[in-house]
Amino acid sequence: MKAIEAFLQQCGDTCESVAQSIIKDGSNLSSKIEPGETSTIQNHPAEIRPNPGTSIKIAPESLPDGRTGPPTTSTPHVETRPESTPGITTSSESPGDAPPSSPDQSSKAEKPASNQPESSESVPAPQDPAARFQQLCERYDIGAEFSVKLRLLSDFEIVVVADDSSSMSSIQKSDDPFGPIESRWDVLKRSLFQIIDIALLFDQNGIDV
Repeated sequence: MKAIEAFLQQCGDTCESVAQSIIKDGSNLSSKIEPGETSTIQNHPAEIRPNPGTSIKIAPESLPDGRTGPPTTSTPHVETRPESTPGITTSSESPGDAPPSSPDQSSKAEKPASNQPESSESVPAPQDPAARFQQLCERYDIGAEFSVKLRLLSDFEIVVVADDSSSMSSIQKSDDPFGPIESRWDVLKRSLFQIIDIALLFDQNGIDV
């Protein structure tokens, strides 16, 4: 027990001497610092290099009349450059600045390509002989009964026309008093031309009269 008490007393004496030494050193240090030096330390803080984009709060600055100003906030300026993407080019031209398309291109775009053949309706088909025969009967003012007899001429190769030669110079009576004066010969020639036109509808090689 006595040894322990002696050790504790020795530790207490050591701690007391150390504390007195610290107090003494602190008083000496405070006596060496002048008042002007304290303000100099406050006005010039240590330089700090923050990371880009961070804010720094600086201690209040002392004004000339002894007042303390509000803290200032400083944001470092960081210069950034847009990264360029390889392989992509941009143009400042607006859609309205594009050159107009040529008339040839416009006409080609408006006209659709078509490889379809033209309709068969545009190609005139050969006229039916029966329809042409009806047109000739209307043209020569041939009645329905006589047109049937003329239609039978398509079955013959030779047509014989017989008339009295003494009557060829006689005048043919006409129902139209103002119409042309025709002889029987004129009437025969007109009839022959009509027969030939009708016969050629059914036989391309013609007929013998």
